[in-house]
Amino acid sequence: MHNVNVGGVGFAVYQTSADTASSGVFVDDLFFPGYPNKEQAEKGIHHCYFAVAYDKTSGPKISLWAEDKAGNEATTSFYSRVIRKKFREDKIELTDRLIEKLLSYFSFYPLEAEESDLKKFLKINNELRRENHETLYRLKDKTSPEKLWDGVWLSHWNGQTMARFADHRSYFYKGQRVDDKVHLGVDLASLANAPVLASNNGKVIFGDRLGIYGLAVVIDHGQGLASVYGHLSKIEVSLGQEVKKGQAIGLTGDTGLAGGDHLHFSVMVQGIFVNPVEWWDPHWIMDNVTKK
Repeated sequence: MHNVNVGGVGFAVYQTSADTASSGVFVDDLFFPGYPNKEQAEKGIHHCYFAVAYDKTSGPKISLWAEDKAGNEATTSFYSRVIRKKFREDKIELTDRLIEKLLSYFSFYPLEAEESDLKKFLKINNELRRENHETLYRLKDKTSPEKLWDGVWLSHWNGQTMARFADHRSYFYKGQRVDDKVHLGVDLASLANAPVLASNNGKVIFGDRLGIYGLAVVIDHGQGLASVYGHLSKIEVSLGQEVKKGQAIGLTGDTGLAGGDHLHFSVMVQGIFVNPVEWWDPHWIMDNVTKK
């Protein structure tokens, strides 16, 4: 049974013939590669995580695809049920004071001095955001072919949810709607400069300044899965370092486009943002991954 939430993850286990060169799952035009099962690779057993993006308003076509060494392709359907989800609307009031505070961090980003602070903010919120998401998307090429994670994922310790996945944010300035964005993670707040823990086992594939996300860490969990930790005040791991679930990787902060101290946490599958809540749920992991 492949029941997939809009904005969520599906997991398929399948078998290919010996001459298969490449295989995976297509969700419409998006391809999610499959990876050989370590113990049963000789039998052609593969695992594939695939995502149904939050903005899929009509039922996507989900199919299994394979190609052999001679270039012959085969495609087949399999049972899948996509479950509709309604995401929240959020309104953000921009004040001159807030914009001035946010802009003070972005001295590294080229902005026209003669432009208004609002225009500078909008450039960061749009152009720099797009650049950052392209950087995150490209990290999918650094994923391990092996499953690195184990068991339920950890949330931020004592973290109170301040914003949810796929919240539709409308930005208002002096009563006028000036921008719209979708929040591609969960914002969690506890104490200022609180320890940030690795949500699961993996390897650090990014640890540096990342535009709107401020100081950020990205951990690869294998087979296309990755977690993102943004707005940190300090990074305590290095690129290429292997980390264990629960290991401290940094401290919360308000770097980047953050109005206050909190952790922005995201999960990606092959560079596509998905709902982290699924990965915090032991029942979801058991039903959708472990049992398969």
